[in-house]
Amino acid sequence: MAAEGLGRPTPWSVIFAPLTPRYATLGAIPDDPAAFGRTPVVQRLLAEIESPDLLRRAPVAAAEYQYLLFADIQHWRHERPVRTVSRGALDAALSVSPLPSPVSVCYVQLPPRQMWAQPDPDGTHEPLDGCYVIPLPREERLVVAVLGLHAGRAGLSQVTLTVHGDAWLGATDALPDDAFAPAMPGGEAAGFRSVRTAAELLHLVRVALAVGTP
Repeated sequence: MAAEGLGRPTPWSVIFAPLTPRYATLGAIPDDPAAFGRTPVVQRLLAEIESPDLLRRAPVAAAEYQYLLFADIQHWRHERPVRTVSRGALDAALSVSPLPSPVSVCYVQLPPRQMWAQPDPDGTHEPLDGCYVIPLPREERLVVAVLGLHAGRAGLSQVTLTVHGDAWLGATDALPDDAFAPAMPGGEAAGFRSVRTAAELLHLVRVALAVGTP
């Protein structure tokens, strides 16, 4: 909603628009991603996102699609809350440990083309559009980072983390000395920052939640 008001594509406008009308017919679904993925109705939805043959041949890719679909359905059920953060606010806050705050379902939308990452260690650098943040049972959090999202692309790239509350809060202490240093040629001159570790991604999300606005 807020994201669409900014005129930027979102995962639900690029990927899930054809499926969203079906969400209302799903009924009760598990709030655990693993149990969610085993339900027949979810298997049918996954087959509409990607070919069933590919899902069978590539179980890792199938698991990623499952997490992405789970996150989007949870986000839809909570009326698509979005928090956006400006480039200046994010730059100023990245070096500060954010205060602990309650975590609720939302999509954190980052400044365009400021943060970059490599979903595949041997792949290309892609801009990080934002992250689904989904609380899970047992004090866990699901973070699905969305990369390479633009209107001219039929898909997206993603990085998925499931972490316990201790790892969530401890991400700042685990940051490398060169956290968010640009890892791509020309990145420093362009003002880019790179996310290379799980700690960096979690810290980034915590900061964006703290300084972002609905």
